[in-house]
Amino acid sequence: AEMMLRSALYILESWVHPRFPDLLAEGRCRLRLDATGDDTANSDCGLNAVFYSTLFKSLMACRRKSLHDTAFALGKLLFSLDPSADPLHLLLILDQLALNAGKNEWMVKLAAELPQAAALPGVVFAKALALRRLGRELEAI
Repeated sequence: AEMMLRSALYILESWVHPRFPDLLAEGRCRLRLDATGDDTANSDCGLNAVFYSTLFKSLMACRRKSLHDTAFALGKLLFSLDPSADPLHLLLILDQLALNAGKNEWMVKLAAELPQAAALPGVVFAKALALRRLGRELEAI
C-alpha cells in the first residue's frame, strides 16, 4: 500500500501545473472537489478527487507513523485548497493535528479567525489546551 501511495504521489506531482507550488505558498490556489452544474464544465473535478484522496491517505499514513508535523502540513494544505466548502471536513481533525504537532499558536489563531471552527467542540477544547500549553490559562476561561 505504501508503494502504491508513493507512486500516486509521484504521478500527481507530475500532473500539477508548474506554478502550483508558488500559488499554493501564496494562498491563491483553489481546487474544488465536488462538481456542481454542468459536468462538461467541471470535468477536472474527477482528477481533483484523486488528488484529494491521495493527499488525505498520505496524511493518514503520516499520522499512523507519528509524523505529526508532516500530517499537520498535509492537513493545512488540503484545507487551504477549498476552505469555504471543506469537502473532507478537515476542521474536525485539524485541531488534533495541530496539537500533536505542537502548533499551539496556530490553533489559537484558527479558533479566533474562523467562525465555523469556533463552533466545533473539539476546536474549543483544543484552543483551551493550546492556551494552557502557552501559559495563558486565564484566556482559556
